[in-house]
Amino acid sequence: MPEILDLYGNPVKKSLLRQEKATPTMSGVRTILNEHTSYGLDPYKLGQILHEADNGNHIDRYLGLAEEIEEKESHYHSVLGTRKRSVSQLDITVEPAGDDKESIRHAEFIESWLDRDCLEDELVDILDAIGKGFSATEIMWETSESQWLPLELKRRDPRWFKFDRHDGETLYLRNNAGVEPLSPYKFIIHKHRAKSGLPIRGGVVRPVFWMYLFKNFSIKDWITFAEAYGQPIRVGKYGSGASEEDRRVLLRAVANIGSDAAAIIPDSMEMEFIEAQNKSQTADVFEKLCRYIDEQISKIVLGQTMTTDNGSSRSQADVHNEVKHDIERSDAKQLAATLNRQLVQPIINLNFGARAKYPRIRIGRSENVDIEKVMNAADKGVRFGMRISEKGLREKVGFSAPESDDDTLRLPASGQTASPAGQEDTAAQQKHRHHDAIDDLADTAAEDWEETLNPFKAAVEKAARESSSYEEFQQRLLEIAGELDLADAAEQIAQVNFTGNIAGQVDYDIEED
Repeated sequence: MPEILDLYGNPVKKSLLRQEKATPTMSGVRTILNEHTSYGLDPYKLGQILHEADNGNHIDRYLGLAEEIEEKESHYHSVLGTRKRSVSQLDITVEPAGDDKESIRHAEFIESWLDRDCLEDELVDILDAIGKGFSATEIMWETSESQWLPLELKRRDPRWFKFDRHDGETLYLRNNAGVEPLSPYKFIIHKHRAKSGLPIRGGVVRPVFWMYLFKNFSIKDWITFAEAYGQPIRVGKYGSGASEEDRRVLLRAVANIGSDAAAIIPDSMEMEFIEAQNKSQTADVFEKLCRYIDEQISKIVLGQTMTTDNGSSRSQADVHNEVKHDIERSDAKQLAATLNRQLVQPIINLNFGARAKYPRIRIGRSENVDIEKVMNAADKGVRFGMRISEKGLREKVGFSAPESDDDTLRLPASGQTASPAGQEDTAAQQKHRHHDAIDDLADTAAEDWEETLNPFKAAVEKAARESSSYEEFQQRLLEIAGELDLADAAEQIAQVNFTGNIAGQVDYDIEED
């Protein structure tokens, strides 16, 4: 096999692929310890961290702060996790480079490797680049059975890497002597582009830094306010003739009543509770500011707010949900491009040699296909003489090709009358027999409805029993609906609609004849 080169023309040394390169160390530049950069964070310190990172200095402080904020800021943690998981759970397909047997074999080879239980977690780690701008994943190669396959895609702390000072894009691995180039075919470097520019400035965490800082100040002030004014001011009054011991008794009573909610004082003393004026209005300022910042974080990460922060009309929610899906598609395409260049090509080159074209990974949400419309369009197209690919039609509606004749679905033969020996059926007789078979299929489908609808019926009856008003009944239905599995019912509805449509077309043809 000729010499293999990576994307940048560097020769690939197979002996180095078996070595683990970016291992953590107890001390030095690749430590797992965090310096807790967020301690004492203020506008000046944050500005200094951003400025240093922009100039290629101390990006470990920038990345460490990004990690801490994801842990400390609950809203950012939630929406960023939602964005990463939504992409990691999308369907992954592999397109062959061509129609020849070799291209199909290569695509099947990639598909078999992708069928791994840990793949979703590995993709979540790669998608860490959404927040920080880039992520580094080391490929741990396995060479059993004369095949080169990734045994594990291991996340590496981005603080262990450094960008070139001249171009701001070339990444190096840090070591105690300085830096070293990344070994070819050993790393997947995913650079996420939330905005144009250098990778270190491309993550969504950059504007979140300021939101976190202001929200952190607001929450601290809110807690201080709650401690000072959450309870009424307690004032003890004693007479002019009270002794020193009497005053100490009164002071202990005033202090203890806040925590113990109980105290005893002499008859000659009084205790008064004074409520702070406009306390709720002042507290609303802190809450509104925190809610506003949460909304800004939602816009930064998800591009909208209505799927996370507040209610809306159905039409508005649909528009905002489409914005979320637009971002999801962009993330999926960026991830697929990285995997195709830095994972698929190395696997194919190491096992089959360099190729002019390679299989391609596609990541995306399955289309909501109206099976009835597709089958109707295909039926009419064939009647007009259009040539339609059976394979393409199967893939469109989600039907797999039968593996053998025994695996083929056929219409039931009950109720059919055999034709006289040696005599061919007329077209009308064939249509009537087909119609009888379709009627039998429809009857069979109808028999399954009771079993399918029983859980829904029981749920509605339960909601009715537990409700004392129509409004409460509506609310109970909404709560129960989220617990029901609608997949079987939806599939059966689609099958019955499809069967009914075919039966209607056969009826129409018979009437014409």
